[in-house]
Amino acid sequence: MAGQLGFAIEPLQNRGLYSLSCLPMGGMLSRDLTVIGYHFIRECVLFMEIKYIELKTGYHDDGPAWIGHVMISKSGRTLYFNNHAFQKHNGISGNYHDIESGEEYWISGVKKDGSDRHRAGKGRIVIDRKVVEEYLKITGKTGLDEKQFLVQEIADVFPVERIRVKMNKEMADNT
Repeated sequence: MAGQLGFAIEPLQNRGLYSLSCLPMGGMLSRDLTVIGYHFIRECVLFMEIKYIELKTGYHDDGPAWIGHVMISKSGRTLYFNNHAFQKHNGISGNYHDIESGEEYWISGVKKDGSDRHRAGKGRIVIDRKVVEEYLKITGKTGLDEKQFLVQEIADVFPVERIRVKMNKEMADNT
């Protein structure tokens, strides 16, 4: 599948440093390159997948839910979606937690039969406009049920650098 590349440049700690990220659109391979001056100091290979994401903290099986592009770290331990970062976690009702807020989420691949929400769950799932075509191919459906889905634009914001800095600071504080 051919994809497009987008670039995001964000300042690092207001010191004239920038993170230059080459972000894939459509499931391509990505490289996150952090730039200080003209020197590349970090390179990570990241992958994109379409995932189902549901907030569990404070909800039963009816929390806000999304289907969109999730960026997966090289190790597979960290997922990035919609300006959040998640790590695997054995929680009460979730299998991931938000690294910054601690909230529990259920994150999984999309189901071929389209039954992404728990059978006891309710509420519409927000699906990113950019993944609708691929989702329909996965499920074999010809269209989306308007009672089940709300199609919206979800920004591809993956806070790789922000989370890396946070986790490195926490490790340094614990030593």
